[in-house]
Amino acid sequence: MHEKDLIQRGFELLGNDENEKKIFGVLKHYHISPLNINYDDFVQEGRLAFVNAYCQFAEKPSNDHDDFDLYAYKRIQWRILDLLKQQTALNSHSDFSLDNELISHEVIEEILIDPHSSEDIGTQVLKDDFFKRLYKACTQQQQFYLVSAFVKGMNGREIADFYGVTRQAVNKWKKGAIEKAKLLSKLD
Repeated sequence: MHEKDLIQRGFELLGNDENEKKIFGVLKHYHISPLNINYDDFVQEGRLAFVNAYCQFAEKPSNDHDDFDLYAYKRIQWRILDLLKQQTALNSHSDFSLDNELISHEVIEEILIDPHSSEDIGTQVLKDDFFKRLYKACTQQQQFYLVSAFVKGMNGREIADFYGVTRQAVNKWKKGAIEKAKLLSKLD
């Protein structure tokens, strides 16, 4: 079979509801709901991964249908996982912002930022003495909040989604970090 024929046959197989369910099953496995802004993109990528899997599998000597089902599911799963990793990497490289509503004024005032420094703001925050002491004084969840809000520039919803918790939990982490920041600033 020629590559064009394989691709066409792959798309024809994709029309089968059972094969579409593989894609939605993977998305559900990774907790990607239709409310996700990239949901349609993930569905399309899953479809392309299915067709790619069919083309790769059709060239192999063993054409057992059950083997293909597992193979296709795994290929879709790997593609979606790769996309999620890329998305996480992009989010973690977002610019630091002191305008982030999750960062309290008490914490901002204690962290010394030099606007004329050649280092980016996130690096300055990590090197700041007050931030280091605050980080050590916080619980693990509060540390997650500090790094996510200060260094990664994430908002409350993004932090909640990233760690798989509610926004109320993130607000609790924030409140605990603020209380510790106030205590540390009084000790100075």
